[in-house]
Amino acid sequence: MGDEELLKFFSELTRLGVKLSYLREFMDKNAERNFATLSLVAVCTDFVTPVCQQAGQSYCDYLVGRGGWMASKVGPASCFVSVSWKCMYADVVDALEAHLGEESDPFVYLDLFCMSNWSVPSVEEHLQVLSQFDRVVHIVHPFENPVTSARCLIDIYFANHLEVCMVPAEKKKFFASIARGHHKPCLNYLHHLDVSKCNTFRGKSHDSESLLLLWKKQEHSAMTDEEVVIKVNARVRERY
Repeated sequence: MGDEELLKFFSELTRLGVKLSYLREFMDKNAERNFATLSLVAVCTDFVTPVCQQAGQSYCDYLVGRGGWMASKVGPASCFVSVSWKCMYADVVDALEAHLGEESDPFVYLDLFCMSNWSVPSVEEHLQVLSQFDRVVHIVHPFENPVTSARCLIDIYFANHLEVCMVPAEKKKFFASIARGHHKPCLNYLHHLDVSKCNTFRGKSHDSESLLLLWKKQEHSAMTDEEVVIKVNARVRERY
């Protein structure tokens, strides 16, 4: 087995991730840009795709290929990061550092760096990746707005072990709201979590299968569409 084949095999077997510390190193290395205003989509477009697309590899593969200290930033991920690609990169880093900072610099699976982002996986392929992780860390941001990302809803519903974290500033805001007796934003968040409002729920996106078909195929094949919505919404809200 050649080096490229070995790397591909190892990547698929372990789902390679990057060290938590590397997420901030990446910002520092590109300090000319303000990552507080760059979404994950923008970071992918401006930084990841230019160095990875031609070779058809992930950024993890790229780092391993560079060798040395860069390759040392890659290893088997211990958790899967669930986050909307609309989130700002700096917020994602802040949230993960706050949540995982007491651990010994774990490897994390952030799909920005860990998948080939120019070939968007179907919802079923996303679920296949997710199923390889016992631990899923979901970033709630901002807490007032319900999750509308199809992939995040899949993560919440199917995660073996779900952990929820926030950007530190949002977490402070959240608990301040609770302390003042303002429970409405928190209750609204749960009340308005509705999988049927997700763009991919009835096949309205590029996904090869809609979320509805996926859920019916996985667990609720005998149910009507409306029954699936009620059951899935209840499960997602319960997990929060």
